[in-house]
Amino acid sequence: WLKPDSSKECVTLSRRCRCPPMQEVTCAVCGASDREVHTNELWAGKWHSACLHAACSRCLTRHVESELPRCKANLQLRVRCYGQGCQKFLPQRMVTTFCRQASFLAEALDQPPEWCLHEKECPLCGKLGAGFVSRSCWHAACGSCWLKWGGKHATRCIEEGCRRLTCCHPDCSALVDTRLWARVVGWEAADRPPERKLIGTACERSCALVDHFDSADQELAKLAAFGIRPPFGPTEPGPICPICREHRAALVQDSKSGTCWDHSACLSCWLRWARERLSACIRERRVAVPCLAAGCKEQIGLRLWQQLATMCPDIAAAEARLVRRRRLASNELYPAPMQVDCPRPDCVGLGYLGFDTAMCFICEHVWVPEGSDGSAPETHAEKVMGLTVKRCPRCQEYIEKNGGGDHMTCRGKHEVFW
Repeated sequence: WLKPDSSKECVTLSRRCRCPPMQEVTCAVCGASDREVHTNELWAGKWHSACLHAACSRCLTRHVESELPRCKANLQLRVRCYGQGCQKFLPQRMVTTFCRQASFLAEALDQPPEWCLHEKECPLCGKLGAGFVSRSCWHAACGSCWLKWGGKHATRCIEEGCRRLTCCHPDCSALVDTRLWARVVGWEAADRPPERKLIGTACERSCALVDHFDSADQELAKLAAFGIRPPFGPTEPGPICPICREHRAALVQDSKSGTCWDHSACLSCWLRWARERLSACIRERRVAVPCLAAGCKEQIGLRLWQQLATMCPDIAAAEARLVRRRRLASNELYPAPMQVDCPRPDCVGLGYLGFDTAMCFICEHVWVPEGSDGSAPETHAEKVMGLTVKRCPRCQEYIEKNGGGDHMTCRGKHEVFW
């Protein structure tokens, strides 16, 4: 459950009720004190004044569900407080968070008139009631007919990875907007008693259909960063991932790879495979992620790796460290023979040779490289105004070292070593 975390709001609440901030709060409905309770005032907005009653999440959900039929009849989602004799209303954010049907009902009530027509005869079943119109074809039907149509095809759409469903009218192939199903579910579920289970019903299957369409849209938005478009139509089954064997909206390929450019998998499998290889990348100090196709030993390209890093924080953190190493390794003043890896196993940094000691430019670890006795070479230090300084070998500017490592930059922007 979402829970607001604001110390400022908590201080304000404690001042209003004139009670210690750590006072134990119990549920006003069931009286339980061993559960996490939610105070109405902490969920209120800037311009909404709520009461100080508190209840657990289970009692909140039941109370909101019991109020939905009245809200639907009044065409307004306003849920009264569960406190006995309290005339205030629960914050809207609290209502939609703890009751999913309430969020669907709120979306249905906020739509223009063409979405919800009251007291109209359904052209499919002939019943009078609220009808919902699909904007793609302007066909209307009652909520029960839409739910039956969605529940009938929900299992197939979810299993085959279809991204849209067609209109419920016969011989109509127009695509139905995803939000229409959410509004229908919210409108019809408001009339159901709280104790009635929705599992296995057309309403519950249509609710699962909304989640599937939303997740498919989110997956396509992520795949757009790869320049990938779905190869099939919205109502056709999606391609099957060769790894997880599930239908997906589209598959990801390493188009920049030389020999395995045709090896593909879904985005979830690529992300999971790359996360499992992060320890090898740190250990080998490079992108050590092989292709996940069976028998393929090619390494994935840098472009695919960087695109995966934009979608996973763990991969992004590893890529940030590898980017810094690649920048250090590309220094023209110190080519590869003058570079040495940091001896720490959990560090991807490197240092430069040619001095008595070497320092990692990432973790700042200092060590004596092999072949060096650690003695300081002869230097040409000078005393200027009581300070020990040296001259830059390029611009002859005086340099004073007062701390840090041996690598420094003079005022002439020249990189030198003390």
